[in-house]
Amino acid sequence: MHVEGAIMAYQADREEITQRKVFQYLGLFCVLAVIYAISLSIYIKFVSAAPVVNGLGDLMRPIVKVFPVSALPFAVLAYRDKTWRSSDAAHVCIGAWAAACWASSIRYGTSCGLVFLLPFIPFILSALLAHTLAHTIGTLCHRDSAGGWPR
Repeated sequence: MHVEGAIMAYQADREEITQRKVFQYLGLFCVLAVIYAISLSIYIKFVSAAPVVNGLGDLMRPIVKVFPVSALPFAVLAYRDKTWRSSDAAHVCIGAWAAACWASSIRYGTSCGLVFLLPFIPFILSALLAHTLAHTIGTLCHRDSAGGWPR
C-alpha cells in the first residue's frame, strides 16, 4: 500500500514535459548561451588586461550592463507561462553557462575556475530577481486561465 501511494504521489508531482516546454528550454538555452558567451568574452578580456581592482564591484563593472539583458528571458517566461518555475530555469541556466565556459576556455585558453565562477553569481541573482518580479506581477495582474497577457 505504501509503495502504491508513493508512486501515485510521484506521478501527481511530476510535471509532464510538453513540446512547448521543450521549445522553451531550447530557446532559453540558445539565448542565454549567446549572452553568456559574449559576457565571458568581455570579462576575460577585461581581467587579462590586469586592471586596477579595489573591490568586487570593480571586477563586475565590464559586464554589469549585460545583467538586465540576461534577465529578460527569465522575466518573459515567468510572466507568460504560469507553470514556469525557477527550477525549470536553473537547469537551463547552468547548462548555458557551462557551454559558454567551455567555449571561452577553448577560445582564450583559460581554465581558472574563479574566472568562470565569479561573474556567474550576479547573473544568477539577476535571473532570480527578474523571475520573482515577473511572476509576482503576473499573479497580481490576474492572468487569464491560459496564462496570457492581462486585459
